[in-house]
Amino acid sequence: MSQTINSEFCFKPFYDPSVKPQWAQLSRLGGDRVAILFKELRASLGKIDVIVERLHFSGIEDGWVVRYSVGPCEVFTARISPGVLEVKLPADFVEAGKPFKLPQASAALKSAIPNFQSGEPMRIRLTNRAMVRSFSNLAAARVRFFSKAGQ
Repeated sequence: MSQTINSEFCFKPFYDPSVKPQWAQLSRLGGDRVAILFKELRASLGKIDVIVERLHFSGIEDGWVVRYSVGPCEVFTARISPGVLEVKLPADFVEAGKPFKLPQASAALKSAIPNFQSGEPMRIRLTNRAMVRSFSNLAAARVRFFSKAGQ
C-alpha cells in the first residue's frame, strides 16, 4: 500500500493545525541568524509587562505564528520560516500610515516596508539587529497606545 505525500506540505513545516510546535523547534526553523533575531525580539518585548506572547495557528498560509497582544488587541504576529523572520501589523495600525509617522520607526525599517494597501495588514521582514530594535520600539509604542486606551 503506497502513501501519497503532499510535497508542498513537506517543505512547509509547522503548517498543521493539529500539531502545535515547541518554542525551540519554531525558533530554529529559520536558521541561526533568524533564531538570534527572534531571541532579541522576544527579549525586547519581554520587558513590557502587559504584552502576552503565545503560539497561534493563523491558517494554512501562515501556519503557526507567535502572536503578541494586549488584552483582546493584537499588537502584531511574528512568523518564522527558513531564513526569514517576518512580522505582520494588523490593518487597524496600518490605516493612515501610522507606522510611518512614528519616530520609533527607523529609516531602515521604513525602507523595508513594502507598498501596502490601506485596510490590509502589513508584512515586514526583519533582516538585522537594527531593524529588530526599531520594530521593538514601534511595538512598544503600540502597546503604550493600547494601555492608555484601556485606562
